[in-house]
Amino acid sequence: MNRYMILLILGLFFSGCATIPTTYEIRNYEYFSADYDKLYTATMQVLAELNYPIRTNDKSSGVITTDYISIPSNEIRNYAQFYRPLLDMSGRYNLNIIISKSGETNVIKINSNLSAWEQVGYNPGYWESRPSNSYIESTIFNKIRTRISELK
Repeated sequence: MNRYMILLILGLFFSGCATIPTTYEIRNYEYFSADYDKLYTATMQVLAELNYPIRTNDKSSGVITTDYISIPSNEIRNYAQFYRPLLDMSGRYNLNIIISKSGETNVIKINSNLSAWEQVGYNPGYWESRPSNSYIESTIFNKIRTRISELK
């Protein structure tokens, strides 16, 4: 009887250690009725407000990219769909933003490239890509919406 209880407890313990990634519906684009120039200006102001380092900025094509932004390991869970607390040593992400005209409205698409540095023991670590949970994107979209209303 004791042997069965030990096996049951071990089974419950190890099943609790498994990480099952949650699937999120990622909304990485947003439509805006503001004109292109205001939308571009609002986007650049929001990125400056959030202290994102700009790598490329081309208003004519609507493409903006940022350098990598570092995040502590315990904050990866705020940005990614899953987190490995014993393996994730640090995190980083950069943004590729495309502003394009779509008829009467304009659209902003944000692709966030999130990765975590994983390392086990003394083995060399590596960057592992993590899917976004839309926190970054929705934060930027909300700030752009607010900024556009301030520019009118």
